[in-house]
Amino acid sequence: MAATAQILGAVLTGGESRRMGVDKASLELDGERLGARAVRILRAELSEVVVVSRHIGEHSDLGAEEIADRRPGNGPLAGLDTALAHAGGRAVFVLACDLPAVTRELVSHLLEAAASHVASGDAAWAVVPSHAGRLQPLCGVYSPRCLPETENRLDRGELRMLDLLSAIETDEIELLADLPFYRAGLLENVNDRATAERLALITK
Repeated sequence: MAATAQILGAVLTGGESRRMGVDKASLELDGERLGARAVRILRAELSEVVVVSRHIGEHSDLGAEEIADRRPGNGPLAGLDTALAHAGGRAVFVLACDLPAVTRELVSHLLEAAASHVASGDAAWAVVPSHAGRLQPLCGVYSPRCLPETENRLDRGELRMLDLLSAIETDEIELLADLPFYRAGLLENVNDRATAERLALITK
């Protein structure tokens, strides 16, 4: 898809992960760290992928250029803001490292849905998946025009990603059971050790 050249892939490695007690990017699934897995999945569809870290050097071995969070400690909204600022006018496909069930097929599906928006180049928009009425804002495509919105929200201390989606044009791509790549838990994130153990993730 030609439009993918206009999209930067960005893996969000997360912050202090207080509930987990470990860096979630370092958790392993089938012998692969979640951070490296997210990089691999995005790179299968996009020509450029970066890793957003709190500090340069923290995740320099995940297989992609590492960029420092412009406002560390402000959650995923700051990670998105950092990626948009780095993208130089391109849209950004954001993928949080703690979504271990996301597949290349899902990424491709969302990119196809975003293609017309990328071509138009107007308005602040996002394309994000939903399942059972719940949006997953950390696996989706965001317009470069979202950058002023993320900056203003960070300045005001308004950090909720769902509030950002309410303020911009948002396409909700519902994941239905008849999709060829569908499986239960496709958008499940790892927030605690109990979830990590259920998903057979290995902590180091």
